Amino acid sequence: MLSAALVVFILLVPLTFAYGAWRAAPWVPSLRSTVDRFLPLAHIHPGQTVVDLGCGDGKLLAAVVAQGGIAIGFEIALLPYLIAKIRGRILPEAQRQRYFVYYKDFWSADLSSADVVFAYLLPRVHQRLRKKLETSLKPGTRVIISTWPIIGWRPSVIDTRPGQIKLYSYQR
Repeated sequence: MLSAALVVFILLVPLTFAYGAWRAAPWVPSLRSTVDRFLPLAHIHPGQTVVDLGCGDGKLLAAVVAQGGIAIGFEIALLPYLIAKIRGRILPEAQRQRYFVYYKDFWSADLSSADVVFAYLLPRVHQRLRKKLETSLKPGTRVIISTWPIIGWRPSVIDTRPGQIKLYSYQR
């Protein structure tokens, strides 16, 4: 017989996936090739802070700390959040100290310390995201958006590769 905690966990996981999809986007794991394309666009220097809005399993965050950056991720789907937490715990100590994952809705997060922001969200939330970023980010912050552009912003770079999603890089 299943324990009550396991039953709650089994029921809770799909609900958190649905909530995340409703709030901003369903979880779609980033491909390693997308992470590899993100890194040169981000121009991460040691000590810079990179924020991933909906960090999923933390793959991008781990790449950021490997480059010397400080990685902050927000995730509200329970299973990817737990995977991201585990990923952070198995990093080398020096990287682990710069890897932060929060089980939190990024809409209420303070983004003012970000040097780079990454988001892979549905286009239906881009106008709200645009307003949040315009009021939250310091001048010079790089914003990298996956798949769909932010209407009203002019990208400085559009990374296109055959058969892969587009990455739009903006400078605030």
